[in-house]
Amino acid sequence: MKKAYRRKYLVDSSYQFSQAGAVIAANVLVALLMAGLLSWFYLLEWNGNLVYDHNRRIPIYILTLILIVTLGTTLLSLRRSRIIAGMIKKLHSVLSDAGQGILPERAIRFRRSDYFGQLAVPLNRCLERLRHREAREDALLTALHEIAARAERQPADNPELLRDLQAVIARFA
Repeated sequence: MKKAYRRKYLVDSSYQFSQAGAVIAANVLVALLMAGLLSWFYLLEWNGNLVYDHNRRIPIYILTLILIVTLGTTLLSLRRSRIIAGMIKKLHSVLSDAGQGILPERAIRFRRSDYFGQLAVPLNRCLERLRHREAREDALLTALHEIAARAERQPADNPELLRDLQAVIARFA
């Protein structure tokens, strides 16, 4: 039975909230400029003899529009920033583990919607190269142990060679 997966919209809250904050600030700036422009147009048209009845509703319309646009763009910003934040968080986790010598058993895959999903190919090549290098080092160390064991069983003409060999093994073990 497959475990139910619940989508998290807040993957890296500090990044995502700063992204949303930038979007909100831009929306507020545009809304203030729009309100100033609209009020300027009405001041040009206002005549002491003429009263516009719909002027009373304009601020309510503007505030409603500001709230709708700000809420919509904030949600869109959080959703889109999740695409980047989720991938970077996974990349950080894989590289942290690899730095400690824990290589993933399977190839790394990102979601189709991730912007930088093409990073999976070079990352997987790098991890495969690390696995190959680790296997070669293990094989080399095993071979050196075998040579040292043979050298101990058979008296060698050069005891310094055995010491040097054991020093190399100690350095890599």
